[in-house]
Amino acid sequence: ILMGLAVIAFVGANWNVIPRIGRYGVITLLFAASAAGGAWALVSGRKMLSNLLLLFAALVFAADIGLSGQIFDLTGDPQTALYGAALGALALALAGRSSGAAAAAMVFVTFGDFAPGLWGQPFGMVIGAALATVLAFLWRSPVLAHAAGVGLLFAGTEVIWRFCGPEPVVVTPLKDHLWPWCLIAAGLFAAGGLAARLKGGDPGRILYGWLLLDALVFLMAAGGEAHDQWKVIHRVAIVLASIGVVAIGRRQKSGALQVVGWTGFWLSAAVIGLDGALDGQNGFVLRLADRALSIAGASA
Repeated sequence: ILMGLAVIAFVGANWNVIPRIGRYGVITLLFAASAAGGAWALVSGRKMLSNLLLLFAALVFAADIGLSGQIFDLTGDPQTALYGAALGALALALAGRSSGAAAAAMVFVTFGDFAPGLWGQPFGMVIGAALATVLAFLWRSPVLAHAAGVGLLFAGTEVIWRFCGPEPVVVTPLKDHLWPWCLIAAGLFAAGGLAARLKGGDPGRILYGWLLLDALVFLMAAGGEAHDQWKVIHRVAIVLASIGVVAIGRRQKSGALQVVGWTGFWLSAAVIGLDGALDGQNGFVLRLADRALSIAGASA
């Protein structure tokens, strides 16, 4: 990654000195050399080197798209460029079974979904997260399992927002409230986590932890619209769910699950403290106690 950034920085720093065809030739030859090097490393049995070179090639390819447009004064769509970079990285990943290039493709497609452009928001993160999950199990890749766990959180958020947000993909939102869909997402992620654990292996264990964390996040998000007694019930549910995850982690002797559970517990404790903050001197004391509790929990 640092080599890729260094090459881009070198070309950028000498932009006015290098002629147009020279700039284009440098980045294009660099891409071709890194891709060929990845192929050579793969057939030579150097899988780690191949993975790194193909990741490097994916980054250079993305830079090549942007720099080529700038070199030849071509007008283009930023979203299309990012999706193109994602497809190039995915092609490199599939050709050389490169988890690094596949993770880069997920990053590019995520940026593409957020970028304004011709394609709107065609759920690229959902497709990317689903592909990363499948490839994580097929290749037994811990790297892709971590990428899929994070990507699925963004994908779930994108789906809910696109169907129920202020600018839905249908004419009217499916619901005026987000909390039912957040609860549904939390349930689906919890079920997916259990399925991943049953699947076993390193990817299964990693996704199990991430999906439980994703479920806790959506459980917390479901209380954003709660009021009065429902807010209290929601906060208590988060605390109980977090304690349950901690208990599961202790029983399975999983440090990662215990971290997930304690993270949810202390976040919920902080939210409860914010909910109880009142105006005046009493409110100041409550907020101070809440911050002290959060610091103590993080230290513990």
